[in-house]
Amino acid sequence: MSIILALFVFSFIVFVHEFGHYIFARRGGIAVEEFAIGMGPKLFGFERKGTQWTIRLLPIGGFCRMHGEDGQESQEIEDTQNKKELNGGAFYEKSVGVRISTIFGGPLFNFILALLFSFIYIGMTTTYSNVISEVPEQLPAYEAGIRPGDEIISIDGHRILRSTEARIYINMPAGDPLDVKVRRTENGDKKILNFTVIPHVIELDETVPPEESDNYYVIGVNYEKVSKNILTIIKYGVLEAASWIKIVFYSLGLLVTGEVSMTALSGPVAIVDEFSTGYEASLAYGIKAVISNIAFFIVLLSANLGVMNLLPIPALDGGRLIFLFIEGVRGKPLAPDKEGFVHFIGFALLMLLMVFVLFNDIQRLFN
Repeated sequence: MSIILALFVFSFIVFVHEFGHYIFARRGGIAVEEFAIGMGPKLFGFERKGTQWTIRLLPIGGFCRMHGEDGQESQEIEDTQNKKELNGGAFYEKSVGVRISTIFGGPLFNFILALLFSFIYIGMTTTYSNVISEVPEQLPAYEAGIRPGDEIISIDGHRILRSTEARIYINMPAGDPLDVKVRRTENGDKKILNFTVIPHVIELDETVPPEESDNYYVIGVNYEKVSKNILTIIKYGVLEAASWIKIVFYSLGLLVTGEVSMTALSGPVAIVDEFSTGYEASLAYGIKAVISNIAFFIVLLSANLGVMNLLPIPALDGGRLIFLFIEGVRGKPLAPDKEGFVHFIGFALLMLLMVFVLFNDIQRLFN
């Protein structure tokens, strides 16, 4: 059941992404030939307003195929033969602005989806602010000088949007001293204070040496609980979505700088496994916990998909946007064959990366 639900969530997120492309394409007068959920052989479908809506065999991925998106030279003959059947013009005929909005529409809809489900998640779970409610004595935060009422602003220069985000920045340096910036209010005056805090390690697995265990680092603070109303749900929902989008960029930066190994990358298999674990655990706490767990994964995965598609990599939306920006500056497009070759190389590299990630996932499962 959990695997089927995970695949449904994947399909839903992809549907929203591709629907973003579809909406902006149709608004821009671009003909959409096929809107597909899934990949591989077609299972069934129907036609509506000139677009084939199809469900395909493999329940991962999908696409929105626009007429003429591969360039003018490859589409001129087809345009002439099928002109009466089109529900709009060709992609390449439209202005750079229309094409940019159409390509950006997919990631944009993922960010909107992440925001909407952040409202659901925040509305159904206990939410905490960045204001510290308790600082137990003899733990690092207290010894450094942090006190109840302080509001955490940043850790090691990373702006903290949500208190849950703080845990990530506390654990990434793996025990190194942290520069913690707080806002303190005294006698009605607010001032910014900086503290150096050395995290305390909690050994989660005491059966192996500390250097080999999955340790967890804390600074020793608890946060104030937020009273729920429509305004706080909106506020913390926005912060939740923005926080996860920011964390995706942060994680990518760690990969680029080599601070995190490529073996840490997770793909569909690992995500389904993680989703299944969370789903099974939430069942014991009732339907509310199940819904909030699903909402959380939709926020996380949709934010990831939106950011990943905006990376300036050929074959991704971000790569296509780069070519469109270049065209806007030059006043004319690059040669279709050259652009197509770059996208082909990018696609081939992405396939290699997917195989590598899949191997990581399988190896991680068996270990």
